Amino acid sequence: MSALVDARIRLVPFDAAAAEASAAHFKDADPKLLDLVKGAGGNSPYLARLIDRYHDWLSEVASKEVASVVDSLCAVPDDETMKSVSQALRELKSKAALIIALADLGEIAELSEVTAWVTRVADAAVDRALKAVLHDAYERKRLPFLQSPDDASITVLAMGKHGAQELNYSSDIDLIVLFDDGELDKEAYFAQRKAYIAVTKSLVQLLSEQTADGYVFRTDLRLRPDPSVTPVCLGMDAAERYYESMGRTWERAAFIKARVIAGDMSKGTAFLRRLHPFVWRRHLDFAAVKDAQDMVDKIRDHKGLKGPISYSGHDMKLGRGGIREIEFFVQTHQLIFGGRDESLRQPKTCDALDALAKAGRITNKQSSVLKDAYREHRRIEHRLQMIDDAQTHSIPKRKDHLERFALFAGFDSSTACEVAIIARLEAVHEATKPEQAETSKEDELASEAITHFERWRNLPAFRSPRAGELLEDLAPKLSRAIAQTDHPGQTWQGLDTFISTLPAGIQIFSLLSQNDHLLDLLVEICGSAPDLAEYLGKNASVFDAVLDADFFRFLPDAQTYQDRLRSNIRSMDDYEWFLDDVRRWKKEEHFRVGVHLLRGLSSIGQIERAYSDIADACLMQVLPVVENSMRARFGPAPGSGFAIIAMGKLGSRQMTASSDIDMLFVFDADVDAETSGEKQIPAKSYFAKFTQRLISALTSPTSEGVVYEVDMRLRPSGKKGPVATSLASFAAYQANDAWTWEHLALSRARVLSPTQATASKIDAAIAKALRAARDRKQVISDTSTMRGKLAQALQSDDETIWQIKKGRGRMLDIELCVQAGLVVHKTRSAPRFEDNFNKLNSLAWFNAEQSETLCAAYHLFGTVQHCLRLVGRSSNPHESGDLRRFLSRTVGMDDISALETRLGENMRLSGDMIDEILQR
Repeated sequence: MSALVDARIRLVPFDAAAAEASAAHFKDADPKLLDLVKGAGGNSPYLARLIDRYHDWLSEVASKEVASVVDSLCAVPDDETMKSVSQALRELKSKAALIIALADLGEIAELSEVTAWVTRVADAAVDRALKAVLHDAYERKRLPFLQSPDDASITVLAMGKHGAQELNYSSDIDLIVLFDDGELDKEAYFAQRKAYIAVTKSLVQLLSEQTADGYVFRTDLRLRPDPSVTPVCLGMDAAERYYESMGRTWERAAFIKARVIAGDMSKGTAFLRRLHPFVWRRHLDFAAVKDAQDMVDKIRDHKGLKGPISYSGHDMKLGRGGIREIEFFVQTHQLIFGGRDESLRQPKTCDALDALAKAGRITNKQSSVLKDAYREHRRIEHRLQMIDDAQTHSIPKRKDHLERFALFAGFDSSTACEVAIIARLEAVHEATKPEQAETSKEDELASEAITHFERWRNLPAFRSPRAGELLEDLAPKLSRAIAQTDHPGQTWQGLDTFISTLPAGIQIFSLLSQNDHLLDLLVEICGSAPDLAEYLGKNASVFDAVLDADFFRFLPDAQTYQDRLRSNIRSMDDYEWFLDDVRRWKKEEHFRVGVHLLRGLSSIGQIERAYSDIADACLMQVLPVVENSMRARFGPAPGSGFAIIAMGKLGSRQMTASSDIDMLFVFDADVDAETSGEKQIPAKSYFAKFTQRLISALTSPTSEGVVYEVDMRLRPSGKKGPVATSLASFAAYQANDAWTWEHLALSRARVLSPTQATASKIDAAIAKALRAARDRKQVISDTSTMRGKLAQALQSDDETIWQIKKGRGRMLDIELCVQAGLVVHKTRSAPRFEDNFNKLNSLAWFNAEQSETLCAAYHLFGTVQHCLRLVGRSSNPHESGDLRRFLSRTVGMDDISALETRLGENMRLSGDMIDEILQR
């Protein structure tokens, strides 16, 4: 039995007169009941008033089981009106408060039973109140979209302690009110929302309003999404979108205890089920640790509760060692581990502590200490609230109040009460305190990870919960790999760039989870090459290429690149497909070359030739496709052929990761000859259109990016000249009108053509132009003038030690000197540009020392430029430790300062030598 007449303890009344007044109503009652009534009425003015009001009813139910009495109180009568339900609910609350308090004080029930009874009353009150306001609104024609008030799609969620069936004695209730907006058009949505908002307001007023009969429950709706701007009732879809995109850790914790208690139960249950991925995420949950602690600190700061544990005035809920500290400890562990372990998804605090101990997430001692403390803290909380039905959690400060509280709590004295409470507060604080281990590099990394992980949750890569699960699986490996880098913070930033640019995450995370070497490669890229990390994020499919067995072995030759691209083309007939295939293939191959550079798998000479061979392959594949597209309208190309003259880095096969294409377009045809197709135009117009279409094919952006940027400023007459030049005009211009700088550029030219005969003719024209007689002094003078203009154009803040290309004694300066020597000696660049130093030494343009010094400097500058271009042009070695490591390793030097010194010395020596050479 668990009736009031079975009370187990005798409370000492603080106010003897009040105790006798309460007992006067029960002259012939059972002695145990009489003692219980005296203890309640003599310590609690609130309970004394309830005893005085309901003593007849209490006498009737004293011998009945308390659970059955609560159930009978909560039974819903038929046909309640708004007026009758208001009074009935207040009577329900008062009678229930009385019998539950007496059961608690008499130790007739465990804490779990007491809180369950309080919750049962709250559930019944909300359910009856909602039904009443719905029927009232329906009768008043305020729900015209319903056939019956029972058809309403509104649902009420109980949150916090109410949801967990752990309501305290004088608790308010936290509710979220929703309606089903899933299939409503705009007009219906706003009409129903307006009506349900009115219903919700009536519901809150019915429960919270203080009348002559008191109130039912103080009702709080502030746990709904963004309460400062959202209405008191909102659509389920809108709420779900909020939680998926903006939901915070404290909201996840709140939904651990959420429960449907009124309205459309099935839709409410379905809504909670849909929120499971939000609440019980299998990934990124360690952010909850930091967030939970931040919440505790903010509450304590706001309430002024920080500091040492005290007794008088101590807040048993929010103060140190209090109820909230236990709850946050439990909920934090649930959020971290509950995504994987469903046994931890317990809404009740003590059940959750048992589950955490069983799962090995906390110790059995922690579980035991915290459960005992939680139960006793809640008992003390109930005593505090029973005194005046106040929503208080604080120990009294006045001496007489402390004495009354101690007696009410079952202690002989205030001192004994203080000793017991402080001991438990300290035990809780000790049990929930994080272990203070020595901070390690991985600890610091984990702290850094929390920030990134929580931010990533709202990125496109995590639209699917599965992507998050995969990343969580990767998290330990990822953290360890990043911890081993020289600068984990910078690597996280690179990884942040990669993740932020991923359009989706499942495929790439699956690939990484199954291939440790890919994960290591990604970490290396993120630490050393943030631009490449961003490129990878936008083009994650290139990772597939790494699975090729030959990926890390060697870079192919030019013909292999041509064959590979051809085999990757899905269709030559579909122009858009074709161009996307070329773009995709180029990205994959660039990625492979970049990895070879990053890991030192190939020499710089092999790297720049590979970049150049990839560009050749793209051009040679695009040319015939553009020709076919022209043929459809204009017929076959007039004349005997056409060609691209590769200039600059492409011409000398020295391209980098970010090089554009410098080119001229030359055709071998009479400019006035007409085409023979459906539309006839002169050859000059035909090849102008051809060139423009070629440029468009290479430079127009699609979802796969561009193939290459194109620069045609080196064409005859520069920007003002035609984009396509006939072979005859080209030869005449080079012989009669070209400037010295154009001949310098032409010395590195290389011809690409689908027709070998045309290529040979154009190549011969270039050789003839460079063999023509010219004044040595004029070439040197013009070259010196160019150097001066370039130096003048260079901004002073550009000429840092890491500005490798432009400036005195740097790459472009050395190239101009080499090209001047080639032009003076009427010869062309060697196939390998660095071989020109020995070539010009043999021609006496350089002496042996100059040749060796300039060649070494040029090679050093080229190596550094390749590294910087791969990493990103804006990268500063002083701001990136991994870049410094990459540079030092690639150039074979241990110290970045030594590299800077060496660069400076080479620039100075090269500049001095070039001055000397051009002054001869």
